[in-house]
Amino acid sequence: PDGVVGIPFFDSYVEKAALEFLDDAAKSKAPFFINVNFMKVHQPNMPAPEFEHKSLSKSKYADSVVELDTRIGRIMDKLRATGMDKNTLVFFTSDNGPWLIKDLTGGCAGLLHGGKGSTWEGGMREPAIAWWPGKIKAGVVNREMASSLDLFPTCLTLAKAPIPSDRLI
Repeated sequence: PDGVVGIPFFDSYVEKAALEFLDDAAKSKAPFFINVNFMKVHQPNMPAPEFEHKSLSKSKYADSVVELDTRIGRIMDKLRATGMDKNTLVFFTSDNGPWLIKDLTGGCAGLLHGGKGSTWEGGMREPAIAWWPGKIKAGVVNREMASSLDLFPTCLTLAKAPIPSDRLI
């Protein structure tokens, strides 16, 4: 219901705002940039009630991953339903590695040393997915280093927009 707040409900509002934005963008047909930042899977992992126990492991972290996947899927479905998927670059990444604090489950850095809050590879090396039909071939794996700081100038360049000269980027 309207007015329900708190960590478990936050991402439902983010999803709703993103879907409304995409509806408006489809009507206007103007180029757009949208940056959608979900709270899942940050600590504390508190999935929305409709996602509790929906994962195979029934853990709060895994339930939160199922929620994140579902909400991103709905945004991708909206892009397809409006036809905007034909000319939209979608970039997915995270901002840091997993929490590695005792009694806080939440992901794994695999063979990488460190996690969130560290300057080791496990805290700073994040997966990223770029999807752009007709421009990026499916299944390609690139192991080159990149930074989220590259997103702004890259998006401007792809849109053939000037990079602002009044600030450092």
